[in-house]
Amino acid sequence: MSRHFPTPLVVRLIKLAFVLAVLLAARVAAADDLLPPPWRGQASTTRQQWTFPNDNKNNVPPNGFNANPNGNASVFISGNASWAGGEWTLNPGTTNPPQDPGEMLFLVPNMRDADHAKLVRVQVTFRSASGNPPDTTVSPSTGTGNFTPTFTSGGVPGTSPGTIVQAQDFTFPTCPASEFIRLRPPTAGGSVNVRQVVFDTICPEPTVGTAALTAAVVLMRRRRIPPR
Repeated sequence: MSRHFPTPLVVRLIKLAFVLAVLLAARVAAADDLLPPPWRGQASTTRQQWTFPNDNKNNVPPNGFNANPNGNASVFISGNASWAGGEWTLNPGTTNPPQDPGEMLFLVPNMRDADHAKLVRVQVTFRSASGNPPDTTVSPSTGTGNFTPTFTSGGVPGTSPGTIVQAQDFTFPTCPASEFIRLRPPTAGGSVNVRQVVFDTICPEPTVGTAALTAAVVLMRRRRIPPR
């Protein structure tokens, strides 16, 4: 019985197919992580990502990338919110019956540092009839005051038809032990569908011009990704 061995060309094609499969898997895992901060992966950073494959509302851990040495982040969904097709719809509150606006409350553990400022990058993949993103606030999990928004990117097309990806940066004068990140319906009114979120944190806050670097990334992606 004669044996047939693959030719060098077939071997190369098999290797190429394997590499492409790995790259595709990484791309699917990253999904709409299109506007990462330039300081990602540096010392004292965290990164967490959620998609929403089901209607679980309570204590949902990150199901994408989760690189947080301080513990698992989580999300709690409440109020006038509904799930369908991998997206949470955050609706305005109602009076009859009384119902609070839909809210996604994320808790991200970190390390307390009273001597340095904290920077948080929030990426949200969303869709809404008005084109408005969810209202986003960041605050320490204990104490008072909110993080100050310092940068908001333009929107870039997401990987799912009709979705938009937007990034915002928030800073706080100290590094709390953990922070709340809240997503609510747009302040201008109406509902918003949230498909994916990605949070990056760093303490101490970097001194590089993160807004300028992100703006350059947005411009490059706008040129590469045609409007949908």
